[in-house]
Amino acid sequence: MKRSKALSSIPEDQAKKLVDDWRNCSPGELSNLFYNVTTATGPIERIDAYAVQQDTIVKLRNLKQGLIDRIRIYMGCEGGEFSPIFTIVLKDGNEPKYDYYKLAPILNTAHTKAFPNISSGISDLFQRKWRELSNEELSTAFTGLTCSKMVENDESSPEYIGHFRDQRVRYYDFLVEDAQKIVEKLKGLSVPKVEVLLGAGLTVQITHPFNFRPIIAVSSAVGGTSKVDGDDDEESFERSQPCPPFCHNGIGSNCE
Repeated sequence: MKRSKALSSIPEDQAKKLVDDWRNCSPGELSNLFYNVTTATGPIERIDAYAVQQDTIVKLRNLKQGLIDRIRIYMGCEGGEFSPIFTIVLKDGNEPKYDYYKLAPILNTAHTKAFPNISSGISDLFQRKWRELSNEELSTAFTGLTCSKMVENDESSPEYIGHFRDQRVRYYDFLVEDAQKIVEKLKGLSVPKVEVLLGAGLTVQITHPFNFRPIIAVSSAVGGTSKVDGDDDEESFERSQPCPPFCHNGIGSNCE
């Protein structure tokens, strides 16, 4: 499997530019962001996976229990290519601090194995659906009718802020329960590997109107690794909240 070179953390202004370029990308150009020409005369392939670099994985593994609040995947683009950003959000008060990591595309790969913790091979189906999207379907997979922001109060009845209109997704949050599970999974693998897989699935009116769904896959980079409580070596996480409507003070998340 061929991999692009892993990239180090980037400053906030560079991350913000990637996010802004994503928001300003025209619908007609959006589908072009996800293709790679392997050689000058070779086939054009749709990219369906990105690698989290080792320094980010080490930072996740070293987090103390209860410190992480969420893992965030920002949508970004640069130079005509999709350039997502991996962010670790910590529980440190009203002004959380972020580190921004660009993800490296994984080329010449096809993830087809169903991960065991998602029933009926949902992870596999999400990726198969992603690869089967037409260019027109791909260009609209990131847009849906929703409100600018949603706040869940103690009574579990959401409060909608802003106007309802078609909007493009800006980021996805993997909330504290899954974020903690990811950290614990990494601690139990001697040489862990983390990938962000691109998938497409069902939409839910207002709360998740976007066809696109990212999947965080955690596995062993080598054979014969240790396990956590007898878990399988591969595990994936696909439950995430999109912004909009669930926006939590991230870059590019201003309520409109």
